[in-house]
Amino acid sequence: MTDTKEMALQEEENIALKVTSPPSSLSREQMLADTDLFLAEFALDYKRMSE
Repeated sequence: MTDTKEMALQEEENIALKVTSPPSSLSREQMLADTDLFLAEFALDYKRMSE
């Protein structure tokens, strides 16, 4: 029998995930740049969903 977690992963196999190992420490500038990128991508997705 397949567990729920495995089934969810199988159902969502078309989702691309990028896994990287984090650097030992992130600068404040890098954290802000990453946050800006995340929010920009979210805004595009939100706009697309609202249309």
